[in-house]
Amino acid sequence: MKPLDVVETIYDVIKEAGEDGIPSGHLYALLTGVMSLDTYQSIIDLLTESDKITCKGWLLKAVR
Repeated sequence: MKPLDVVETIYDVIKEAGEDGIPSGHLYALLTGVMSLDTYQSIIDLLTESDKITCKGWLLKAVR
């Protein structure tokens, strides 16, 4: 899987969580063993900075 595919997959999971969003810790727990916390946080930062998602109180929501 290409790095951009990983970013897009994480975005899709957040988007699928709907209006309730998904707690960041829960999402990372699903990815433990697949990527480091630093990598995960970099992806979340990238998605946030590109206005694809919001992160409020560790709750991730897709911008629709």
